[in-house]
Amino acid sequence: MRIQINRKLLSMQALVVLLSFTVQLQAQRTVLTDNYDTASNWFFLGSSSATTASAASGSTNPSIKNGVATITSNQSGIYGEESRIFRKISSSSGNGILGSSDWSIDFEFEKISSSKNSVNLLLISDSNNGLQSRVGSTVDFNNVNIIGVEVGGGGVIQLFQNQKGSTKSTYKFANASKSISDNTKYYGQLTRNGLAVSLYLFTDSKRTNSLFDSVSITLLSQFTIDLDYIVHGQSAGWGSSTSAFSVQLDSVSVTNNSTTTSNLVKASEVNVAYFPNPSKDFINIRTPFTSGFSYSVMNVNGQVLGVGNALNSELILDLANLPSGTYLIKGMYEERYFIIKAIKE
Repeated sequence: MRIQINRKLLSMQALVVLLSFTVQLQAQRTVLTDNYDTASNWFFLGSSSATTASAASGSTNPSIKNGVATITSNQSGIYGEESRIFRKISSSSGNGILGSSDWSIDFEFEKISSSKNSVNLLLISDSNNGLQSRVGSTVDFNNVNIIGVEVGGGGVIQLFQNQKGSTKSTYKFANASKSISDNTKYYGQLTRNGLAVSLYLFTDSKRTNSLFDSVSITLLSQFTIDLDYIVHGQSAGWGSSTSAFSVQLDSVSVTNNSTTTSNLVKASEVNVAYFPNPSKDFINIRTPFTSGFSYSVMNVNGQVLGVGNALNSELILDLANLPSGTYLIKGMYEERYFIIKAIKE
């Protein structure tokens, strides 16, 4: 199986750090799971300037009803307010992902129809504020730390970060290469590993052999002590239209992948084999995942250079067209993943 490599991204790789060839297989520790079956788990703010939260319900927007969270975009024809629902990730029994730079969030969603609007599908924020604020007719970014996913009415998926500054935030984003379809269930996985954040979209619930698309960004700062809120909400701007659309979420699950002794599984215990290293052309990866697994190839800055699906337990990866250097190969199977640091001669 050969991987498609984005040479433009490869040409941007200015620094290569030589690392040893290792495998980590990590067992995820779930810190929050919500199937949207209890509206009282979430709180609602009806505008950009609102500070007093009320309980979310089936009549708020976003709403929570019958195990579904629904976000309906602004349909006023002008830039609207940013209504939103939120809940904390940490609890009295644990710190969630606070202090961790290695975590992942699984979520299921479906876009109902098309328009020119957009919604903030999933925000991981340092407060209950959303991405944008509106004062009068002026729309601006809130000065908060956020890692988030936005869905456009035309199906464009955007992965972004909003970095808090002394007076004004810095916003950076990257769009996925494919647009999602209406009335189709997608299974997203938002992952963080250090400064690298990636969004993977799958079309099956196991998130194994059905990778639809992926997109990655590099964070501007560590964001390790701040991020403790999940926020779903409207967008206060960006292409408001009288034709609204809705996005429905069926579940969200947050896991902390911190590589501590308690949850790190040795490669020898799961029989992940890899050879040769270093390699001039091909690398063989053998796993116990007989039904296959999905994988991505990244440079040391976390930029995704290619993605694919292994149809069975073995993958022969063609590295011949890559420049010499170190690459990260991430394989994902159900609730586990492994990362290989491979040296190309």
